[in-house]
Amino acid sequence: MKNNETDECVRVSVIIPCYNDGAYIPDAVDSIKRQTFTDYEIVVINDGSTDKTTMDVLKQLEGNGVRVLHKKNEGVSTARNYGITRSAGEYILTLDADDKFSESFMERAVKILDDNTEIGCVTCYAQYFGINTRWMQTINSPNHSWKERLRY
Repeated sequence: MKNNETDECVRVSVIIPCYNDGAYIPDAVDSIKRQTFTDYEIVVINDGSTDKTTMDVLKQLEGNGVRVLHKKNEGVSTARNYGITRSAGEYILTLDADDKFSESFMERAVKILDDNTEIGCVTCYAQYFGINTRWMQTINSPNHSWKERLRY
């Protein structure tokens, strides 16, 4: 798919909404830049951030393989949709500004989608780091298959 703003085609558009997440977003972006799959674009949507640190970090990221779009604050879903409508990828990968993907996630996800036309969504388990592990037991429960998680 071609995007009117960039006029380029890529396989995966990585959409990262950001609201005052300057402390975390460099790690999120780096996790994409370290991917074994390389046919992607990174689109960060500044959802009306108000802190100077975030604004400075976004200025540093912009132009280094990252496109930063700015909009007024309307929430993460609106920011994500704003980025999607301005992206060029055949596939969309969403990533929160305070999250990361393992180095082979995109390669493996694209292969699953390419090899299985009946599949329209690929997800992964969460691996928590730092002190916020409150949802780990629920999300990583081995009692649920991937089909149960998707809930057709």
